[in-house]
Amino acid sequence: MKKKIILLCIGICVMIGIGITIYSKLNTYPKYIFLFIGDGMSSTQVELTEIYQNSIEGKETDAQELLSFSKFQTIGLRKNYTKTSYIPDSAASATALSSGALTYNGAINMDMDLKEVDSIAYQLHNQKKKIGIITTVALNHATPAAFYANAESRTDYDKISYDLIESGFEYFAGGSFILNQLSLSKIKNYASEQGYTIIDSESLLQNIDRNTKNIIISPTATREGFLDFVIDNRTEFNLENYVRKGIEVLDNKYGFFIMTESGLIDYAGHNNDARSVISEVEELDKAVEVALEFAKKHPKETLIIVTGDHETGGLTLGNNTVTYSVELGNLQKQRNSYVKLIEYAEQIQTHQIPYELVLRYLQTNYGIVDEDLQEAYERTLAGDTQALREKVLASINQNAGIYYSTTYHTADRISVYAYGASSEKFAGVYDSAEFNDILKDVLHIKNNT
Repeated sequence: MKKKIILLCIGICVMIGIGITIYSKLNTYPKYIFLFIGDGMSSTQVELTEIYQNSIEGKETDAQELLSFSKFQTIGLRKNYTKTSYIPDSAASATALSSGALTYNGAINMDMDLKEVDSIAYQLHNQKKKIGIITTVALNHATPAAFYANAESRTDYDKISYDLIESGFEYFAGGSFILNQLSLSKIKNYASEQGYTIIDSESLLQNIDRNTKNIIISPTATREGFLDFVIDNRTEFNLENYVRKGIEVLDNKYGFFIMTESGLIDYAGHNNDARSVISEVEELDKAVEVALEFAKKHPKETLIIVTGDHETGGLTLGNNTVTYSVELGNLQKQRNSYVKLIEYAEQIQTHQIPYELVLRYLQTNYGIVDEDLQEAYERTLAGDTQALREKVLASINQNAGIYYSTTYHTADRISVYAYGASSEKFAGVYDSAEFNDILKDVLHIKNNT
């Protein structure tokens, strides 16, 4: 009898042990989280990039290679609206993704009653995870700001800059800062006082110290604070490198959260520059591949999410000039972004460059041949530096068989691509606030917004 009782006890203990093991496996949650946001990117910009790559390789339509995140095992759809509009700006959209609060356009982690709400990055930081915020635009721009700041207006750049420094997050990497009253030197000095190392040269970037908090600022950032476009020969200060360095700096026993924004997809969309959109999506894909390399080493502990904040430009793959076809291979003739086109327009005005030389420049750099640009040229001479951009890019898009309906945002649904630990939770259709609910549930964070 005693032997049976002992055996029964052993059996119960074994069953309890098995139950605990099963329970623990079912209740594990990601230790390493990568959130990639393509600013201005919907599934159309992804399809644009995939078709373009297929076209320049001369493949059949059914031989397309997918981008790395298009291959993820889970894909969801996000209905994308704010509390006041069906069309969101980056601030409201990123706020919903970060905090779960649906609010008004322009708000950075403020609800409709102007009450501050918490970014998920702070909540994870309280769990001892290290935090990285990466972007290709200004570090105090709307999307990155939504993961560390609170502001009634996205244009309160001084407050947002202070919030960045006072966040205590371990890693920031981007272009530079949008400057209001604060100068860049004041921002750098205050950051240094708060224990940050400023990385603003290639030598410092190559020898980054993982034992300090770091803010990476590109030495070639534009006056608006963003990086050069990939198509314009971006330097070592780029998205792929930023993610790789971020992993190097942030990896620790408690894990990390890295939000990475490809912000210039949006800028290119606002200017209807499809070729530049493609180059930025391609670089985003390379950055995602860096995260996938890491995930292979930590397959049960890593969650990777790729999404957009909104769509920009109303991009349509098809127009009235080419029936049932797009000719995206024609975009390969474009060698520079719209930014270089605007800069050249300023030179035309300043130096009164002759029409013949302008045509030669546009043929070499944008593939424009036999196009009547006389009116746009005369408007440029008269001071309209946007006239040439509008005419040239409209011609390029027409020849490629694509169409932009606007230079602003749209109400398109946004795809959510998820890979790794708990990725299956992101299947289905939901709004941006519900996306945040899913993320918090996956990460065992109490929703207190």
